[in-house]
Amino acid sequence: QTKATITVLEPDVYLVEGLESVTVDEGQDAVFKCKVSQEDVSDVQWYLEGVPLQANEMNEVSIQKGNIHTLTLKKVTQEDAGTVSFRVGQKTTEAQLDVKAIALAFTNQLQSTEGEEDGVATLRCELNKPNISVEWRKESTVIKPSEKFDIRKEGPVHILNIHNLTPSDSGEYTCVAGEKKSTARLEVNALPVLFQRWLHNEEAEEGSTVALHCELTKPNAPVLWRKGEVVLRSSDKFEIRQEGPVVELLIHDVELQDAGDYTCVCGEQQTKAVLTVNELPVFFKKELKNEEVTEGESATLQCELTK
Repeated sequence: QTKATITVLEPDVYLVEGLESVTVDEGQDAVFKCKVSQEDVSDVQWYLEGVPLQANEMNEVSIQKGNIHTLTLKKVTQEDAGTVSFRVGQKTTEAQLDVKAIALAFTNQLQSTEGEEDGVATLRCELNKPNISVEWRKESTVIKPSEKFDIRKEGPVHILNIHNLTPSDSGEYTCVAGEKKSTARLEVNALPVLFQRWLHNEEAEEGSTVALHCELTKPNAPVLWRKGEVVLRSSDKFEIRQEGPVVELLIHDVELQDAGDYTCVCGEQQTKAVLTVNELPVFFKKELKNEEVTEGESATLQCELTK
């Protein structure tokens, strides 16, 4: 008898269809496909400019029908342009990726908005390209990052957050990208000024100095003082002070006619108090003195009162 061993050799894997060059606009996905002779081949690798590619959120690697291998490059940039290659076993195919530059443009413009005093306003716009450097301006003034201004970039989206809003923050804001601009208006609504401490009725002695004071919810808000219907102005008699939110009216050398209603007015808000003046009793400051005169002469007697 005689024997022999038959060895069945698996045919080498070869490329049935090679890669084809792809041209896309930047920001689009680039898809490369090739077909191999066998299914479920594990010894394969994709490359871009000779650098091995791994599957991730920017590079999608897949196999269709067992032998069609696909590489999808997500949102390509001009830096991605170059040679794409695919290796299966000892066989390699390659093609060119050409990325065409597109003109920079705003795909979402800034939108005008309103904000409340002490709040936060957000301005947002979007470009057709990611990671582009921009400049933010208020009117003609360049805005720099600070506690007041938070500048952020999320891919193609550019965001400006404005904190601790004041009415002076109202105005036009512009995002500048190269020669492209997007402009919107911010209006800050001022909070109403209220009295958080009211005037209180006061009593004063004639000839003394008395103070009427109250406190507002905002510092340095303009106020008006009145006695009855008469508007008061700063003078030697009336001293008007304001430190931050505290306002004060000092009345010097108080007289009986100073008694009455006093009002502090701020916008549509007001507070009122009554000043009572206590009359001082009358005393002899200088009493009469005994006098001697010659008969036939005039005699003068003098005294002096405190009032």
